[in-house]
Amino acid sequence: MENSIGKGKTFRVEPDAVDAPAAKDPQVIGQTLPEVSRQKDGKNHTILYVEDNQDNLKLIEQALNIQKNIELISAPQAEIGIDLAKAHDIDLILMDINLPGMDGVEAMKILRRTEKTRNLPIVALSANAMERDIQSALSAGFTDYIVKPINIAGFLKKINQLLI
Repeated sequence: MENSIGKGKTFRVEPDAVDAPAAKDPQVIGQTLPEVSRQKDGKNHTILYVEDNQDNLKLIEQALNIQKNIELISAPQAEIGIDLAKAHDIDLILMDINLPGMDGVEAMKILRRTEKTRNLPIVALSANAMERDIQSALSAGFTDYIVKPINIAGFLKKINQLLI
């Protein structure tokens, strides 16, 4: 680093001094991530994630990418998510609560009234971490509730339990 009065600072980064990125290793803080089971017929699972935040979507894509037997479909709005759930063979739905337009609770209620999606596990994903928010969502009909920020190992364990 060089510092010149009235001219600011100059920083240099030497690439050789920086560690190479770690290989893609499905471990988090020394903990092996759970493997999601295949369906009984050997097919992959299909998960629909209804989420308007691209960063949250990318995190879930990366977490599920560790698994070799999961296909992720996503929708940025509840209405699109409902249409996708009706059009595809979905095994599990992840639903953000705070969506633009129709919120996740209303979308879940529509999915619960729809023959094809009525019995699917629908998991709320939300930054709303107050106990009253969680209980309200579960009482409304969500199968489970995951609080953001997401603990990846716990998230994958829960997904595996719901897909068995």
